[in-house]
Order: sequence, then structure tokens, then C-alpha cells
Amino acid sequence: IFVPVVLALAAGTLGFWLGAGASPAFAFAAAVAVLIIACPCALGLATPTAVMVGTGRAAELGILIGNSAALETAHRLTAVVLDKTGTITHGRPALAGVTALDGHADALLARVAAAEIGSEHPVGEALVTAARDRGLPVATASGFEAVAGHGIRATVAGTDVLVGNAALMGAHGVDFAPLEAEAAERAARAETPMYVATDRQLAGLVSVADTVKAESAEAVTSLRALGLEVWMLTGDNAATADAIAAEVGIDHVVAEVLPAEKAEQVARLQQHGHVVAMVGDGINDAPALATADLGVAIGTGTDVAIAASDITLVGGDLRGIVAAIALSRRTVTTIKQGLGWAFGYNVLLIPVAAGALYGFDRLLLDPVLASAAMAMSSVSVVSNALRLRRFRSPQSASEILSPPVRQRVAGWAYLAAVATVALMLGSVFTWASRTEPAQHGMNGILAWTEGMGMPMRPAMSVMETTEAPPVDPQEAGLSVSLAPAAPIRPGVPATLTLRIRDAKGEPVKDIVRTHQVWAHLIVIRSDLTTFAHVHPEPTGRPGTLRVRLTLPTTGRYTAHTEFRRQGQMTDVLATSTLTVAGSGFDRQAPVPAHEIRTATVHGVSVHLAGTAVVGADSDLRFRFTDAVTGHPVTGLKPYLGAAGHVAIVRSDGSGFAHRHAETQDSKGRPVFAVPGSTFGPDLDLHARFDRPGTYRMWAQFRLRDDTVITASFAIQTAYHH
Repeated sequence: IFVPVVLALAAGTLGFWLGAGASPAFAFAAAVAVLIIACPCALGLATPTAVMVGTGRAAELGILIGNSAALETAHRLTAVVLDKTGTITHGRPALAGVTALDGHADALLARVAAAEIGSEHPVGEALVTAARDRGLPVATASGFEAVAGHGIRATVAGTDVLVGNAALMGAHGVDFAPLEAEAAERAARAETPMYVATDRQLAGLVSVADTVKAESAEAVTSLRALGLEVWMLTGDNAATADAIAAEVGIDHVVAEVLPAEKAEQVARLQQHGHVVAMVGDGINDAPALATADLGVAIGTGTDVAIAASDITLVGGDLRGIVAAIALSRRTVTTIKQGLGWAFGYNVLLIPVAAGALYGFDRLLLDPVLASAAMAMSSVSVVSNALRLRRFRSPQSASEILSPPVRQRVAGWAYLAAVATVALMLGSVFTWASRTEPAQHGMNGILAWTEGMGMPMRPAMSVMETTEAPPVDPQEAGLSVSLAPAAPIRPGVPATLTLRIRDAKGEPVKDIVRTHQVWAHLIVIRSDLTTFAHVHPEPTGRPGTLRVRLTLPTTGRYTAHTEFRRQGQMTDVLATSTLTVAGSGFDRQAPVPAHEIRTATVHGVSVHLAGTAVVGADSDLRFRFTDAVTGHPVTGLKPYLGAAGHVAIVRSDGSGFAHRHAETQDSKGRPVFAVPGSTFGPDLDLHARFDRPGTYRMWAQFRLRDDTVITASFAIQTAYHH
């Protein structure tokens, strides 16, 4: 929705200003400013940045979050399902008691240990460990079978041994009534009783106990305080499960659940509208972890459980769930703040960029300031997200539900401070852009003109300049060659190939456009009577450009090639010599001994005014008039990203400068050559000459009808007094 709306607003801005009679350049700049200020960078950064910082902070707290969706889901939870063994309890049960009907408890324990030695369940491991600790011989069992949710069956020394719950005994026709009361008594003490039968005859009862983690009750209390339903699922018998649940404060208990049924219980809660988190540590918990909206594995559990989960609690502390929920809520709040800030930023500034305040002292948000404002919104969103790094695990549920006043005030104060700074910077830069002197000023189109290759660094070589001159190829570590495909003949088009290589002889691949072209080739005859300005184009081969050029007369020509490499702020200027052989070879024309200040081309008279001085800035001006009527000529268009291109050489052919004509608006600010701009009847030229004498000058401009004219001048320089 957002992007199409912004595109429509930009198009509407362009159409409105054109319909209101504004210049195309003005309307275009306003439309571009709308597009830039509305760039949804901050909107796109709000969520991933907050999630990234939140995930990183969670890892520092021992909470490993597998994906961003998990962090965002945690704040929506309505129910938490806890496995008992290894989650609420330590998962390391120990033998609590042995009852043998024949009175031989050690013999019964040894037989049970032999049967359990093939089991990977913590209960089986506890029985084997107890037998070995007592020094009992543990035989090798055969035919081991684990009956999920019920117990085990094995053959020990030819005797069929069953160890498990009442369901297992009943399935094999074993009468367990003699020990049923004792089993219930042990279950009430939070022990897990298991009947033992040999050859389908009741032999005794063993029980194990798994201690509850000290922090489990605190975690359950906090979860309930947050308004969450807390459930416990266990394959243990109901009496044991109820005893554990009562100890930690859980009201909802489902006992004697088979592993496959745990996932069904989770799905049942989801069907009732709950957003469910499942917490477990064992292989049998993996299906439920995968089914839940949020799977949380205990880091001390099995690899399968960890792989099936979204979040892993490295230390196994259940309070990590509370911290994860608190961090999720804080992260989502930060996301909403970022989205609200970014969207509000765009909503407020899009009208300004479109020109809503233009009636107030012609205030318009220039594209370069729009880009700065857009960047500022991204900075605010990212820096606000970074504040999540200060998150600390809450000490209680009340700290999550009602954050300290200082914390809430600090959050909004930060956003208000960022907004204030943004407004101050915007005001300062807007003021600066409207008050800087013309020759050193900047306005909102500055960023555009740099990309267009505007005359921020004019090309000068031997003659001095007030700005950075271009570098020669050797200084830039390059070799540049310009060669014709065949001998050049006068008046016949010739193909010239420009090759640019680095210090290793490898083709240069990073040539970029400068003033809308890949390279400028200015060719001047040695007697300064012939001038040509052409633009080589890439051939498709790295470091190779080509151009067609017709030289009208025989003689020697100096070719000045100017280009720029990517990332460089100055041009490279290479000089080559071209020879056109034939009759009348190199016949020199005399250099004018007097100044030529007016040139008439294509019905337009161009007059050059101003004094050319040595050793100081020379302020020259071109004046355009109709050659017949003498009326001022306006409507000149940009030519190759500038108001005009000017080449200057000394009368002896040495030295070369490539400058650009320019002009200012009524407030003395530069007017840049963006599409739609027009110039005239005056254009300025600023140059500095290094020695007295005669200089030749060729100035090129584009007229209203797109005709490009070249006006030739000769000027005398003298020392400044």
C-alpha cells in the first residue's frame, strides 16, 4: 500500500507544480524530494533491527532463539505446557525404596537393574546406578523391549521380567492388588512407583524420586501472574503428578500421557484458542515441541528436543521463559515505536517535500536535505533498537506488567530527544542552504549535480585553478593510449581507440560517467584553428573506448582525454598527439594578435566580457543576444550536465583547461544544470591564468532548439594591479 501511494503522491506533486506554472526543474525536484523523504528504509529497519538486537541480548542471558518469529510469538502466549521430568524436576531420579514380596530386596533390585540396563530412560538409569552402588551383580538381559508410557520387558537368566505401571501389569495379566496401596502411598510422597513381575507373577515394588528444581515454583508463579495458564504433562501416574504440581503451584495436570498424546494435548489447547508454548527436554517431547506455537527446550536435555524447538534455555532454568516473554514484549514495543516513528516521520514530511510550505518564504525541502532527513529517521529507529541491549531479566512478574516509571519515561524521552535533534538539524541545514554565498553555497540539488558531474572540480593542467586540478595518468598509476585504426586523412571519418591500463598493464574496469559521458576528447590543431569536442563510448571490452572523428585539415593535433574512475573525486587528463598527413601538411595559421571577444554562431551573438588577469581570479561573463535584433537570448539548456563547456589553451598550444559556465539565482545561489533548467542571457566563467599573453577559448552551449554551438574567442591577459 505504502509504495504505490508514495509513487502516486510524487506524480501528483510533479503534475501540480507543472500545472501551477512552475519550471520543469522545480516540479521535478519537488517530486524527487517526495520520493526520497518517503523512502521506507526506516519502516523496513524497524522490525529486523529490533529482533536482531533482542535475539543477541537473549543469547547473552542464556536464551538461544532460533528464529525471529519465536521472539515475536512469545509476547502473544496464553498457555504454557511443562513436561515434568527434566523440566520441572532435575530429571535425575534416584532410588527411593524397594519392596520384595519374598523379602529379598537386593535380589529383586539386581534383577530389575539387569532388565533396565538396556533402557535410556532416566528412571531406568537410576535403578541401574542404585544396584551398582550397592555392589549387586547385574546380569545381562536379552529380549529387551520398551513399552512407551508403560515400562519395560526383558528376559533375565531365562526369567521374563516386567517393570512398569499398573497398565503394563494389567496388559500381561499380573495381579498387582497386594501392592496397590503401597504404590499409592509412595505416589502421594511424589515418588514414582513401579511394579515388578517375574514370569507374570507379582514380585515386588520399586520407586524412584526426582527432586523439584528450586526455581520451578518461582517460574510458575511468575507465569501465572502474567495471566498465562500453566499446564503439566507427564507420563507418570496421577498421584505423583498431582504431588509435584501441588509443590510448584500448577492447577492443570494431565498424567499418564503417552509420548504421542503430548502433541495431541498441545493441539487441543490450540483448538480452544490458546497460543501455546511447550517446554520439554526429552525425545518423547519432540512432537509436542514441534506442534506448539513456541517450542522451548531445556538445554540440558536431548539433541532431538533442542532441534525440534524454537528457543533453548541453556542452563535449564525455567525462569528463562519468563525472561523470554519479557524480552519479547519489550522487543515488540520497540518495533511498534520504530514503525510509529518512521511512519509519522513520512506522513509529516511528505507534504513539506511536496511544497506545502512553499507559500512560507518559498520554503521547499530540497532533495539533498530530504535524503538527510530520511537517513535521520533510519538512525533514530536503529539507535532506539540498540537500547534493547540494556535489557535485564525481570525480578518479578509485576516488573513486566508495570515497568518502572523511570524506564518508561526514558524510552519516550529518547524518542522525543531524537525528534528534537532532527528538527534542529533540519532547520539549520535549511537555513544554511538558503543563505550561503553563491560561489560557496549549496542547495538541495547539490547531491544531484555531483552525480551529474557538475563543475565542482574543473579540469585544469598547466594553468592554475582555484580548485583541485585533474591528475595526469602517471600520477594516477595509469597508462593511456589513443590511436587511430588507420592513418588519418583530412575530411575522412577516422576511428580512434582509447585504451586505459593500470600499472600492471591490466584493463581498467571502473570508468564512470562524468558530465553524462564516459570520457571527453577535446582535439585542437597546433595552430589553434580547429577545435573538436567528442565523447568516446565503451566497446564492451574493459578499459577500451572508441569514437569516430573527422579532422578537416592536415597537420598535428593535440588530443586531451578526460575521464574519471569510480570513487575518485578528480579527473584524469591525458594528452596525445594525432597527425593528419597530406598536401599542405602542418601549414600554420597566424595566431590572432588582437582580442576576439564576440562570436556569432547560428544566429546568436556571444560576447565575452570581463578582464583576464594573471595570478588572480578572473571573472568573465558570456552575454547572448540575437544577431539580428540584438535582443537578449534566453532558454539555453544544459549541455552535458553543465550550463556550458569551455576549453582554454595558450597561444603556443601549451596548457589546457576544461571549465564550465555557471550562473546564480536572484539570491546569489548557484543554479545547477538539472534537466529542465534554462539559462541566459548571461553566464559566468571563473578562471585563473598563470602567465601573461594570448589565450584561445572555445565555449559550447545548447540553444533552446537543442542546437549545440561553439563560440571561439581570443583574449589577452595582463598582471593584476
